[in-house]
Amino acid sequence: MDGGAGGGAAGRAAGAAVTTRVAVALGALLVAGVGLRLWGVGRPLDHRLRTAWRQSDTVQIARNFYREGMNPLYPRIDWRGDGPGYVESELPVLPWVGALLYRVVGYHEAVLRLLSALCAVAHLLLFAWLATTRLPPGGALVATAAVAVNPLLVYFATAITPESLATLVGLGAVVLLLRGRLAAAGGAMGGATLVKPQAACLLPLLLWRGWREPRAARLAVTGLLAVVPPLAWYAWAHHLWVAYGNSLGLSNEAHAIGLDMVWPPKFLEENLLWESAAVVTPVGWLLVAAALGERGELRALAGWWYLSAFAVYVAAARTAGDPYGGFSYHAASVDPAALLIGAGFAALWSGHGVPGRWAWSARRQRQVAAALAAGTIGTLLVGTGVLLHLRDHRPDLAAMHGCAVELARLVPPDGRIVVDGGRSVDDDGFPIAPHASMLFAWMDRKGFIYPTEALSVPLLEQLARRGGRYWVASHGELAAHDLRGAAAARFRVLADCPGGYTLFDLGSPAPGGTS
Repeated sequence: MDGGAGGGAAGRAAGAAVTTRVAVALGALLVAGVGLRLWGVGRPLDHRLRTAWRQSDTVQIARNFYREGMNPLYPRIDWRGDGPGYVESELPVLPWVGALLYRVVGYHEAVLRLLSALCAVAHLLLFAWLATTRLPPGGALVATAAVAVNPLLVYFATAITPESLATLVGLGAVVLLLRGRLAAAGGAMGGATLVKPQAACLLPLLLWRGWREPRAARLAVTGLLAVVPPLAWYAWAHHLWVAYGNSLGLSNEAHAIGLDMVWPPKFLEENLLWESAAVVTPVGWLLVAAALGERGELRALAGWWYLSAFAVYVAAARTAGDPYGGFSYHAASVDPAALLIGAGFAALWSGHGVPGRWAWSARRQRQVAAALAAGTIGTLLVGTGVLLHLRDHRPDLAAMHGCAVELARLVPPDGRIVVDGGRSVDDDGFPIAPHASMLFAWMDRKGFIYPTEALSVPLLEQLARRGGRYWVASHGELAAHDLRGAAAARFRVLADCPGGYTLFDLGSPAPGGTS
């Protein structure tokens, strides 16, 4: 009996030691993940951007709520021309809350970064709780690590965009769904979709949950809560586009997959590239494959969730598969991918996950599981370093930002600037939103944008008649349109910035010219 008691005590001690090691490892992961999400939160809006146009738009919307009125139904941008600037957008939660805080602490752009970072930290903690309650200890650690160092989540943590808020609310919806709180889950799904339309990938989870819900009316109410608020908002937002002609890309850009993308399969190329580089990793696909052979509620949910997210990427392949800006979509699949990666690790570690004819010894299988997990987490960590490096080293935006600060001194606060907004069509002739709005955010001025391909002296004269006064022209566009001489002969040059921009006064003729 003494030996049995001693064996039981030894077993309990070993179990306690394992639990302590897991808790310490989880704590270290969370500290690292929180640190990555808060690093750089205080930086101003300068050249250190990837989704530069989107962050500039969010800054403008928050600034205009603060200065012009807090009605959330009317988000306003600065590239408004001679109109009021009402713009079609997602529900502007982040800029509206930021503007509210401006009224308390004063205008600081870092407030918006802090709000995003706090959402990212809350998301990491909620995911860690979900993983530790639904996966074995080793699988929970691997899944949490995959989220803690994920390059997309780390990048968006201090980006002035709504991705961190959308991932937090979306994960909250999944947690509520697992706990049987259907009405609350539906409301959270609707909230996530209001913030980012691609969160609609959560809606098929209601079908996954519905097969065991005996009360059809309850499920119907849940579906209405998830669908009706987003439909109402986006209908209103589309009305703003129709009435005022301003959009952040919802109505004035082609998102949907087309026959031209089926063969060769362009709809898969960039989507799979983003998933392999920044979400699952090439090694992580092996852990996902191991997880798919397992049974269990969380594995089924994560698999259905991931497939739903990827289906959204395929449906919106023209923008989700964009090699530059498409990565903003792919944050939606990080959570289900991480759960599958953790489940796959747990399956291999426990001796499952490999078909019988290829089965290895338990020791060998644990070695493989550890190697795959290390390769996955290491690849994600490298991806985080690469993405942050690309964010912070933008010589093109550094030159633009420097010129914006310099030239803004020559433009009165109420002076209307005129700026190249980018192309209005892509290489295949499909519409894209021409609103490269960084100069508006950096110069803190309102004014006009024009599509790159429409630039001409008559266009500039037309914009001048509508109130556009100060044309900020890049040397590159002047050369591309062969306008350097014609513009200098027609309009007075106010300044020439060494960074590559010239400021013209469209309201004054060049010396010796005519008005």
